[in-house]
Amino acid sequence: MKKNSSHTIGTSDSPSGADYIFRIIDATSRLTNTSMLVYDFDKRSVVHKSEKLLYMDEATISDIQRECSNPYWSLVTPADLNALLDVEKAYFDIIGTFSPEQQLKHTLVINFNILLKQTEHIVTQKFTPLTLRSNGTASLGLFSITQATNETSERAAIFGSGFRYAYDSQSRSFVLFSTKLQLTLIEKAILTLSSKGFSTEQIAKELYRSPNTIKTHKKRLFDKLKVSTIAEAIMLVNNYSL
Repeated sequence: MKKNSSHTIGTSDSPSGADYIFRIIDATSRLTNTSMLVYDFDKRSVVHKSEKLLYMDEATISDIQRECSNPYWSLVTPADLNALLDVEKAYFDIIGTFSPEQQLKHTLVINFNILLKQTEHIVTQKFTPLTLRSNGTASLGLFSITQATNETSERAAIFGSGFRYAYDSQSRSFVLFSTKLQLTLIEKAILTLSSKGFSTEQIAKELYRSPNTIKTHKKRLFDKLKVSTIAEAIMLVNNYSL
């Protein structure tokens, strides 16, 4: 699917306003290999897309499940659509209780399935407001899309400075983040060292533990986060600001 932005990136050496913001978004997209969209909620349309969109560039008309202004939602599997709408309602319910600063400075993260060429893919969508309406809801927002790090789409969270909520599918609402998902100091140390390329043996030496002890902590960490590799754990912790 070809890029169709309503904004044309200029060639000026000193861009300003929206042009400057969109250049920053495109540069960030290239550096992080992340698909990004700027969405205008008043116009109900995407006003800017990054140069490459994960999966969407491969989509054909036959892949489109429904007409939707968010292109990724047009590929959402029917089974996930109702769940997404429930999360969306719960999101709007809870941000009404936020302070003005929290309403602007928060991130919503959600995993969902899309169907492309009869194959399901799980993506992670992040959203943060850029500007707000008078009622505290976003008038302009930034979305980022990456490939999900695990095999479940049942994840959604809202976080910001000093607060964190997780979506509870039973109550269909966002609740305070479970302390069961809080990481221990040694789990954080293992993730930090692993992200630097340390092996299990090197981590053990660095933390004055035996390799078997490090392996045990890794297993507990994987079980806690419902992942199967250290790479998945690192990305999930970064995505959900754990």
